[in-house]
Amino acid sequence: MLNNVTFDRLPVDRLTLTDIMTQPGSLLATSGIILTITTGVFVQAYQLWKAGMFRKYLFVYVLFIFGILILANLSGLNLRVHHYILALLLIPGTNTKGMTAMLFQGVLLGLLVNGVSRWGLASIEETDRSLRRNDPSGDINPPNFLDYDAGTSLVRWNDTQIDLPTMIDGEFVAPIDQLTGYSLLINDVEVYVGNSSSVSIEELAEQNTEFGKLLKDSLNGVETVNLYLRVARAAESSNRSDYTRAATLSYPDGNFTMPAKGITK
Repeated sequence: MLNNVTFDRLPVDRLTLTDIMTQPGSLLATSGIILTITTGVFVQAYQLWKAGMFRKYLFVYVLFIFGILILANLSGLNLRVHHYILALLLIPGTNTKGMTAMLFQGVLLGLLVNGVSRWGLASIEETDRSLRRNDPSGDINPPNFLDYDAGTSLVRWNDTQIDLPTMIDGEFVAPIDQLTGYSLLINDVEVYVGNSSSVSIEELAEQNTEFGKLLKDSLNGVETVNLYLRVARAAESSNRSDYTRAATLSYPDGNFTMPAKGITK
């Protein structure tokens, strides 16, 4: 049940091919998990055979495998066998007596309780977009910075993508995930979320006390400080599009360098 201090310490985030191949140590850890599960399956298969229930559970698991194969081949979706789902699949096979069965039942029941109570009943099928989490995708163009007015300390941007209903990775996005506002990062800290396409740095420093304090502390003893600005489309919730690359503002003298093309990765 305390999976966060046991199995979660393994370098395995999700059992997807992309995660396994990119996360350091994940391939070795996944191989160990598969070996452990395979060993447990053979042990329990032998126990079921001794108990005279092997054919019955062989039929059950053939149905499970058939169902998983169908789910794995649904168009536009990815099979996600969460650890609580893995527990649900394997618990029936521990329906025997003996120490090994109780050991497996304890581990699997703990995984089930931990998974559902901590993360909820997550879907066994997910789209490519949901699997990407907050990773940059390039599907939605962020706004473009226009300029900076040193007199008013106003930084401006505009939209580069028209709101049209579209489908991305099997999900309808209309209009553009309802990203009707904007999010502004300064030095990788979100300091503004709203519908305005321009923000005064001075007014922002007055309204956002944390940003104002950081800006004041940064200017202590120096004449100018570099601010790195990134902008994205945003919703009232936590949903954000990709962010632009960083524009550089020398504050307060007003020297503004446009960002390179592309998105922050």
